[in-house]
Amino acid sequence: MFTNDQQVSGVIVGRLNDVWRSIQSHHPDVPDVFIVTKATGRGRGGTTLGHYHAGQWDVDMTTTPEVMLSGECLHSGADQILQTLIHESVHAVAKVRGVQDTSRQGRYHNRRFVEIANEFGLVWPTDDETGVARAPDGRIGFSSVQLTDETRAKYRHQLKRLACIQIGRPLSGQAGQDPGNDPDDPTKPKTPTPRVKVACGCREAMFGPKAWLELTPLICGLCNEQFVEKV
Repeated sequence: MFTNDQQVSGVIVGRLNDVWRSIQSHHPDVPDVFIVTKATGRGRGGTTLGHYHAGQWDVDMTTTPEVMLSGECLHSGADQILQTLIHESVHAVAKVRGVQDTSRQGRYHNRRFVEIANEFGLVWPTDDETGVARAPDGRIGFSSVQLTDETRAKYRHQLKRLACIQIGRPLSGQAGQDPGNDPDDPTKPKTPTPRVKVACGCREAMFGPKAWLELTPLICGLCNEQFVEKV
C-alpha cells in the first residue's frame, strides 16, 4: 500500500527494476536496460503491453536499450507484468546474440524468438483439447508466449512484490483521446474530452488530458511551482 510520502512512480519502477535484476541473475547475458512506463499502449494496431527498443538512451556515455510497460500491463496483475518483462528480456538477449527474432518492422515474432523464450521459461501455448500447438498469429506471429508453473515458482518472491502494485485502468483509450472518439469512424459523434483543472502558487489553469498524462510534472513559468490537480 502506497502512502502519501512516497513518490509512486519511484516505487513501481523500482520493483520493475528488481524483477529485471532477478531475470539477469538467472540469465547473465541479459543486458541492463532503461525501464519506463506509459499511461496506455492503445493504438490502431491494438494494445501494446510492452516493448523493447535497442539504443534508445545514452546513460553515462553508454548506449542503453529501453523497456516500456504500459498501463494496461501494470493493471493486468503480477503474472502479466512478469511475463512481459521476461518477454522483453528475450528480445534483449536476441539482440546481444545477434539473433533476428522478429520481422515486419519488429511486429512478427518468429520461431527463433520462441527458442530463446523457452530458455527463459516462456512457452508457446497448445490447444486445450487436442494438445497441438496453436497456429501463430498472422500479424505478430509467436508473440504470445506464456509463463509456465515452473517459471512462476522460480520468480515467486518477485510475483509477491509485483502483486502489491496497485494501478488503476488508464484514464483514456489513448492519452488525450476520449474512448468514445473513434478516429476510424468520422461519422460517429464526437464526445468532448474533459479537461483537468490545476493550480500552482499564483494561478489556476485548465489542461487537456494529453498534457496532464504525458508531460507531468508541469512547472509554472511565473512562480516556478509545480501545477497540482484541483479536486
